[in-house]
Amino acid sequence: ALERFVERHHVWILAIWSLIYFAGTMLRAHGKPFWYDELLTVLEARQPTLSQALQVLRDVDWMPPAERLTFYFTDKLAGSGEVPFRIPVMIAFWVFCISLYLFARRRVSIFFAFMALLLPYASEFQMYSYEARSYAFMLAFCGIALVSWQAAAEGIARPWALSGLAFALAAAVSFQY
Repeated sequence: ALERFVERHHVWILAIWSLIYFAGTMLRAHGKPFWYDELLTVLEARQPTLSQALQVLRDVDWMPPAERLTFYFTDKLAGSGEVPFRIPVMIAFWVFCISLYLFARRRVSIFFAFMALLLPYASEFQMYSYEARSYAFMLAFCGIALVSWQAAAEGIARPWALSGLAFALAAAVSFQY
């Protein structure tokens, strides 16, 4: 009976989990000051023009430009406080967790799929949900690649799935070498 209930309401359960996730992660981000690597990212993002930000990127840090572009535009749109600056990372980590759920849901019962969704919290990955670094982006795109690979292997919209797989792997590398 419990499994049938969860099956019928899994979208609501995911929505409630998402609200709890974002509220809790924002509180953690608010309570954690920027540290050294994040400070470099903030300083790079605060450059007045995009070309100056990319020049600072070449001079200071040898990370791929996709992360810096993301944080540059985040700084311009949302600001550089602890919470607004980390919002893209929070979203990326959320995408990773949802990807694990979607992957597991096609193979195992809904309870195990929800455990897969929570698996990153049992590891060191959970700290990437509120740090302005590129690791959460890499995890998100690897999660998308995993779901795309699964769809392609099962023949579900195979051309789209293969395109998603190629895009996700390229994006993962463009955020983190």
